[in-house]
Amino acid sequence: MNDLRLIPAAITLWLCAAAVILTRNALAGLLTALLCAGLLPLWDRRQAVLSLIFGWCITLLTWVKVRAADEFDFNARVQAQVVTTPQQGEHSWFFRARVPGFPSDIPVLSREPPPVGQFDTVTLYGQARPSSGLGGVLFIAQDVELLAAPGGYQAWVRGLKDHFRQAVIEHSSGEAAGLIPAMTLGDTSLQTLGDRERYALTGLAHLSAVSGGNVAMITTAVLSICLLLRCHRSVAICAAFASLVLFVVVVGLEPSVMRAGVMGSLGLVAMLTHTRAPPAHALSLAIIIVITLDPAMATSLGLSLSAFATAGIIAAYPLLYRAIASEHWPDALSRAVAIALSAELATLPLVVVMSNRVSTTSVLANVLVAPVVPLITVLGMAAVILSGTIIGGWLVWAITPLCNWIALVSRACSRGARIDIASDPISIAWVVLASAWLVWALACRRPTPLITVCSLILAAAWFAA
Repeated sequence: MNDLRLIPAAITLWLCAAAVILTRNALAGLLTALLCAGLLPLWDRRQAVLSLIFGWCITLLTWVKVRAADEFDFNARVQAQVVTTPQQGEHSWFFRARVPGFPSDIPVLSREPPPVGQFDTVTLYGQARPSSGLGGVLFIAQDVELLAAPGGYQAWVRGLKDHFRQAVIEHSSGEAAGLIPAMTLGDTSLQTLGDRERYALTGLAHLSAVSGGNVAMITTAVLSICLLLRCHRSVAICAAFASLVLFVVVVGLEPSVMRAGVMGSLGLVAMLTHTRAPPAHALSLAIIIVITLDPAMATSLGLSLSAFATAGIIAAYPLLYRAIASEHWPDALSRAVAIALSAELATLPLVVVMSNRVSTTSVLANVLVAPVVPLITVLGMAAVILSGTIIGGWLVWAITPLCNWIALVSRACSRGARIDIASDPISIAWVVLASAWLVWALACRRPTPLITVCSLILAAAWFAA
């Protein structure tokens, strides 16, 4: 039960911040905290008090930022710093920018390709329009003027990414040129819009969003190298922590990266202090830290997908693994299927809300690419570090066939890979219920419930289509 002690506080904090952002009213956050705390005495009275304190504190913090955003006066000419590399969309270019005095980053749309890169200081000419999120604005840029290039560590980070991107262009071929930077650094600037849509359709878009898997692979690789070199255990853990910090700095503070970075740091601290870090406790603490540092994350779909997938793996993976494991096929295959299915079922309602569709091949696609993902991640990061040398080029060349395998899987699984579903509350409720039924049927380990549940789900999908 101690493993779950922070879950109510994390959920309350998340809901309160989201309520304030969506309603632009502090009263909504206060009432949400009272409602959550009012239900908790049935479980634990101390949890109710803790959740109420967390809820009211985050409500106050979020409301201050929302008020600052609503009172900010955007002119037709705004000075800002580019936070993300500009990405090409269907009809425009998109990037995020940081405006001095504004409480959160703002999304910027430009009709023409902006002649700027990450961390550049620019002048935006255009108009701010109402939008969602903590900032509540979307800036439509008619023109983007470069004022100054970045300096300090930002110049180093950008130079590292530019060198790596150039090495990928020179030493890779096919869709690997877009996948290698995406899977290694979360940089999708070399991917086409069609490629990104196909990966989303087949459930492989998460490979381009750096998250917990990348953090786990990199820190594990550093720990293994240090232990092979017979370094002291504390030295190995400190080296892994340094690699984690460096990785987060290079990749950037995206929602999934922040969540994974905090959880990875908690795990390393637990190793260093010889204590246990239960996954549910670490996830709850990560959510509390991330949203407290940046309340805008409460309405971020990136954080929601990352947290839901992690929670699904923590909760459902043991049940699904016991149901799937068999002496008739490799244990690694059972684990890969259980992980993919757990994450897919947990994020299914969010995917329906975002895209009004469900992928029918995402589990298969993730199982087929699972063996090559660790190699691409570890060798890709080594290529980033050595991107200015011939060895870095060799590493890019070596992982190119692995990335092209992922592209091949996505193309093969994209044929007839989706079911369109409305995103109204009733349809979402049916999706949640169907996911719960499927987990229960698999956990029963008997064919009759599984066949019945699958038949009902397929029939419902057929009638919905």
